Amino acid sequence: MTESLPVHLPSLQVPVASDDANSEAGIAQLLNDWSVWLRQMDPHDLPLVQQVTDALLELGMTEQQAFWALDEGLKLPLEQHLSSGLTADSVHDLLQELQQYIRSITPPKNKRPSLIEQLKLLFSSHLSPWDLWLEHFSDQQQDIKALSARLERGLGTLNGENQVMASHQMIIRQHISQLQKVYDLAVALGKGFGELLTALSADTAAVCSQIEQEFLPVIQKRVIELQQQLLMARQADLTFDMLIKQNQHLSRDITVAMNNSQQILEVTAGLVVARRRNHHGKQQSMNQHSIQLADIRKAQLQEAQEQIKRALEDIEQVKEDARQSHQYLLKEQSISTENQV
Repeated sequence: MTESLPVHLPSLQVPVASDDANSEAGIAQLLNDWSVWLRQMDPHDLPLVQQVTDALLELGMTEQQAFWALDEGLKLPLEQHLSSGLTADSVHDLLQELQQYIRSITPPKNKRPSLIEQLKLLFSSHLSPWDLWLEHFSDQQQDIKALSARLERGLGTLNGENQVMASHQMIIRQHISQLQKVYDLAVALGKGFGELLTALSADTAAVCSQIEQEFLPVIQKRVIELQQQLLMARQADLTFDMLIKQNQHLSRDITVAMNNSQQILEVTAGLVVARRRNHHGKQQSMNQHSIQLADIRKAQLQEAQEQIKRALEDIEQVKEDARQSHQYLLKEQSISTENQV
């Protein structure tokens, strides 16, 4: 007895459609083709039954393997990002350091020197807290500029990482779309084959037996496997979404801190200029010009102190935002791990 040659089976390919209505019509036509073919098949042709079973086992396998390859290729860059990227903790530490520098560059107030200022003056050649502040201003200015440069580099890194992760996420979503379509097809096949069982007459009991015992269990198996694959794919999409959003929040926080730093550098530099001009004017004479300079310096000092106060409050807020963002990410990662288990 010779083996029967493979029979051309109805299609199990996801119908190509431009919209949902056409997709549903394509699936309905595919189910109708299978219904007609199953009614006519020889249920005693075991090679043919095996051919149908194998075809059903392959349903969606191409889409699954494509996602496995993508997922494997994304593991290393994702792990590298999580281990070496600019994290919420590192941003928090940088912002805290920036706060310290800003407090150091805060100009003295026009009042009696504090005890600490008196002790500093006691061991220096300066006559006032202002002279002491002017001596260290350049170093403090450079500290803030250096830290701002580090923040700017970090901002560039975050933006670059987001572009890469957004492109990865777009590819993942394309695969999710393909997996969803083949999953919907598998569900529709299971439903269609089940309805066919009730529609077939008693004289087709052998066909019903093959559908119920061979074909439906395979379809149900593929439905479960594709559903699990979809869950994993959506989890990967969610992970990238969380990382992108965290980077966006950190970028915003860094931008706020950098803007505040720049404003403080400008307003304190203006104080330095006014202080030196006023000091020069006093050496010449206490005329109207020097009095005006003193008034200007007083107004600038008040503006600087208010600006620094606002900057410290803003940076404290973005520090808290960074901390909350980090806690949210850890919580979501914990939930994701529990769901995968």
